[in-house]
Amino acid sequence: MKKFEPHLWIRAVSRLVAAYPFLRGRTRLRRMAGKWLVGQLPFGAWIRVTGVVEAEWGFLLGAVKEDATTEYMKSIIQPGMTFVDVGANIGYFTLLAASQGAHVVAYE
Repeated sequence: MKKFEPHLWIRAVSRLVAAYPFLRGRTRLRRMAGKWLVGQLPFGAWIRVTGVVEAEWGFLLGAVKEDATTEYMKSIIQPGMTFVDVGANIGYFTLLAASQGAHVVAYE
């Protein structure tokens, strides 16, 4: 799997939007900057934040999705095994499995 390395300015815009302190105007700022927003998942993969799923905004701040599930999956996934993600949604667990070296089949 090729690692996605966003440009420094993309990371800067993402952090700025995530840290924006005022509720008023935040939606407009997210909409304007949406195509450049990326967040790094706790296990290293990068994901484009679309704004459709609220959990994506947490990724800009480095939030972990479902801590116990994430840790359990990291402990059982071995390189080369096949991981099937049914209901992949934004692909959090798909990317987790791929980052652990698994072959991934994902359906949404």
